[in-house]
Amino acid sequence: MGLKDKKKLQELLRKYEQGVCTQAEREVLHLLFDSFQRDEEMSYSTSEIQVRAEIFTALNQRINSEIRDRHVPQRMFLQIAASILLVVGLGLSGYFISKTPPPQVAQVIKTTERGQKLTVTLPDGSVVQLNSGSRIIYPEVFENTREISLSGEAFFSVKKNPDKPFVVHTGDIHTKVLGTSFNIHAFPSDKQVEVTVATGRVNVSRDQESVDLVPGEQVAYHGESNQWTHRQVDLENYLAWKDGVLNFEGTTIEKAMEEISMWYDVDVSFDQPQSNACDLKMKFKQLSLTQVLDQIKLVTGIEYEMKEREVKVMGRACH
Repeated sequence: MGLKDKKKLQELLRKYEQGVCTQAEREVLHLLFDSFQRDEEMSYSTSEIQVRAEIFTALNQRINSEIRDRHVPQRMFLQIAASILLVVGLGLSGYFISKTPPPQVAQVIKTTERGQKLTVTLPDGSVVQLNSGSRIIYPEVFENTREISLSGEAFFSVKKNPDKPFVVHTGDIHTKVLGTSFNIHAFPSDKQVEVTVATGRVNVSRDQESVDLVPGEQVAYHGESNQWTHRQVDLENYLAWKDGVLNFEGTTIEKAMEEISMWYDVDVSFDQPQSNACDLKMKFKQLSLTQVLDQIKLVTGIEYEMKEREVKVMGRACH
């Protein structure tokens, strides 16, 4: 008797419950249970395994009661339990599967350490360039929307899809586009988020506040003051990093050293407090750490010492 003989099996189980099974019919149950044991060696999906487990749990109490009342041998109990499980499973599996929550889409995490950069292609074909010390999280498959989370800095080249908006979450700042390219600078240590648009249109929002940007515009949200700054910018100053250019434009020595630390994977310390007197305007492309530090030394008057992955800045810059 196979699983398709549902009515026959139900009748057999009814006869068993009434105590009128013949020896031959008991042997049928033996064979069915043996086939069930062989099935257990097969591979089942997660939903099928859950259906079997839930049905068995639901029937276990009733069958245990039958054992106590009728003194059914343990082997026969297992046979009947397996048989009932198979029969009821045919009728109720759809019910249990419908109650099973839909599987969660797996999340992908991409991270860059200091001194690293990474280019990531998202499931929709959009491309993300991650700067050093950054992280993005996104689903393996985009469903109704395309949503990712960012910490650090990244340049996005987004495939256009009007039916699925592309949203980047950086804390409580949300950047929404349909298809464009833009840069987000959102390192936690900076306590602000900067969104700079290269092409297309971008909407940046927080709570009830919203700003629309076009190419060449930037909006910065300052977390400590809860203020927005909306302005025109020179795109090269904010996008140079993705082309391998370390760019300082009106940068203090401390801020410059923070970027050098991230860019070259070194720890930087100062032997004394620094002022904001320096206004560094320098660009470096494919230069070694020593070459960069030597040029900064000439401009600012600092000295420095290097030991393994540590740089110690001595003296006050631009003093």
